[in-house]
Amino acid sequence: MNPGAWARTGDERVADAVTLSFGELDTGLFGLVRGAVAGGRASALALVLHQGVPVLVQAEEETAAPAAGLADLRVGAVRLWRAAPERWGLALEGDGVSLELELEALGPAAHLDAAGGQAQEQLCSVRGMAAVGHERLAVSCLGQRARAPGALDWTQLALERSVAAWLGEDRAVAVHALRPAGALDHEAERSAGVLRQDEEVVALHQTRLSSTYDGSGRQRRAGLELWLTEEDDFPRRAAGEVVCGTSVELGALRLDCAFLRWHMDGRQGAGRYDVLRPA
Repeated sequence: MNPGAWARTGDERVADAVTLSFGELDTGLFGLVRGAVAGGRASALALVLHQGVPVLVQAEEETAAPAAGLADLRVGAVRLWRAAPERWGLALEGDGVSLELELEALGPAAHLDAAGGQAQEQLCSVRGMAAVGHERLAVSCLGQRARAPGALDWTQLALERSVAAWLGEDRAVAVHALRPAGALDHEAERSAGVLRQDEEVVALHQTRLSSTYDGSGRQRRAGLELWLTEEDDFPRRAAGEVVCGTSVELGALRLDCAFLRWHMDGRQGAGRYDVLRPA
C-alpha cells in the first residue's frame, strides 16, 4: 500500500480519503476501513478487532482508481460505496473475517479545519453482519464516516490526533489536533472539535485533549475538556479508557488506532482515538 494515500504525507496528488469506523461494546467488535485515491490510484486499509484482539490488519495494494472515486471504491477484497446521499456500504473479506455493513447518517456532517484542510465527521448508525472465524455476529451500533481531502506536510508536524466519541444517536464528539514539529506536548497543538447534541452540531470554541500512554507510547486513557463558547465558566468533560487497539506501520508513518469506552454527561458509548506520527 502507498502510505501517502493513507496518511496524506504532503503529496499534492492525494485527492480524497474516507474512513468508516464503528464500535460495539457488548460484542467487543470494532472496526475501521479507510479508502483513498491519489494520483489516479486507489488504496485501502482495514482493521477489525474482536474481544480485545486484532483479528484483521489488511493493507491492500494500490489499484487504478475507479471513475466513481470514493463513491464506489474497490481495492482487493475491500469495497466502499455510497448507497444513497446519506447512506454508505462497506464490505470486506479477510483471513477468517468478513464484514457486510451499512452506515446511515444520523444528522448533518460536521466540518473541521484542523486536519490539513476541510474535514468532515458524521455520526452514523451501523447495521449488518460480521463473521469472525466460525462466529457470526449481527452488528447494530454507532459509528462514524469521516472524509479528509487534502494533504499534511510531515516535515512540519510531529503528530496528528483524531478522537471520536459516540454516546447516542443524539450525542457525539469529534476532535482533531495537530502538533507542530519540535513541540514537546499538547500545549502547542492546533485543535478543533464539534459536539452533536440533540439535532444540532456545534463547533467548539476550545478543546483540550489529554492522554495517558503505555511504555510503547500507545494510548491507554483519554480526557476531553470542551468549551462551547468563550463565555463558558466550565468545560463539558468526557473520559475514556482503551478497550482494544493495534498499531500499523505505514511506510514512514505509524498509526496507533485505539477503540475506547467513553463516559460523558452520565452516558456511556464507544469511540476511537487515532495517533498518526512519523515512525
